[in-house]
Amino acid sequence: MRRKALIVFAVLLAPLTLASDISGIWKHADEPGWIEISLEQGIGTVVRNDQFPERVGREILIDWLRVDALPVSGDN
Repeated sequence: MRRKALIVFAVLLAPLTLASDISGIWKHADEPGWIEISLEQGIGTVVRNDQFPERVGREILIDWLRVDALPVSGDN
């Protein structure tokens, strides 16, 4: 039964992991903070921090580009 549930979960999750848009709210891997990523605006903003609440609203990722927006070698 667990094996079937795991297979169904993997099949349903696979399209999400292949998505090219990472916009949304993400939990920081090592810190007690949550970051909202916006590819359209090119920013990442702290939306929650349990250890340092004063950091909420701080932009920590700014002025970044998607890789497919960069010129390819040989394009002039």
